[in-house]
Amino acid sequence: MGEKTYRLWRRADRNGVYYVRLPGESWKSTNCTDRPAAEAYAADLVAAKRVATLIGRTLPDDTKPATASVTLAKYAHDFFLWEPESDPKCPHCRRVLASGGQIAPEHAQRMRRLLERFLIGDDETIPDDLASKRIGEINRGDCIEYRARVIASLGVDVADRDATKGKRVASLTMTALSTVFSEAIERGLLDSNPAARLAIKYSKQKRGVFNSGELRKLFPAAVDDLGPWPDPRTKAAFLTAGACGLRRNEVRALRWHAVDFENGGLHIVEAFKGNKRPGAQKWDKRRTLALPGVVARHLLLLKRNAESEGYVLPTSTDRRSVLRSGKSRGEMH
Repeated sequence: MGEKTYRLWRRADRNGVYYVRLPGESWKSTNCTDRPAAEAYAADLVAAKRVATLIGRTLPDDTKPATASVTLAKYAHDFFLWEPESDPKCPHCRRVLASGGQIAPEHAQRMRRLLERFLIGDDETIPDDLASKRIGEINRGDCIEYRARVIASLGVDVADRDATKGKRVASLTMTALSTVFSEAIERGLLDSNPAARLAIKYSKQKRGVFNSGELRKLFPAAVDDLGPWPDPRTKAAFLTAGACGLRRNEVRALRWHAVDFENGGLHIVEAFKGNKRPGAQKWDKRRTLALPGVVARHLLLLKRNAESEGYVLPTSTDRRSVLRSGKSRGEMH
């Protein structure tokens, strides 16, 4: 019995479809979920390959969908497009949301800016030649060279450990590109992602930690002592975020019915998503936290004139929160 000249791979992430690979070639879909049928397909492919080799011709690749012949710029045209107060145009965002996943408009808009800046540009200019290539013809070498061009355009020295910002921008740019290819795979247009695992490693900047003396200056225990804060509402907002370990959008979405003064607890069940979009918080991490006494006293001061079911920290008339300039998990300036 002769040695097999192909390999089969049953992909659970493709509904059990078998993929075949000949020596020196990439994986191709057999469009078969039955192993005997996939083996028959592979055997026919091997035979056709031998005939083509004997007559000196290249075996035509009919496994790539027609969409794989469009340019990267055309295919990525709507990626990460998500206007405020509207449904996303981005096919990736729509699929993630439809499958029960979570993705924020802010993230999409950030990635969109990177795509426009470094890859697809606008209707008149294309920043990089990679966008003019057909997505089915782009290989890993193309993506590696593209990464080098992005790094050069940013003037980043990847060996410089302090060049965190530039390396982060380059890394996110490669993540955006990889997402485009990953979505093409999900939709059966490509078999592999040439931009996978090309993000740049960088050391995240460590945030400082306040000592006890600094915290006492920032948050005087007496509710009538504002300290450095302009008003009781702002002080209570940052005190709640810092003392309870809440994300900015979790504090914004906190309602009075979630504050249990009697038992000393906070029920964190939602967060703002995008522009005025309350919903389940990141990764649906609902939790109940202890309510420190100093936080409770400051919140009770606000509750005197508050609506029972309203937000603890309602947004102002310009639709922005007192936490609009704050960072995640109660970072204070």
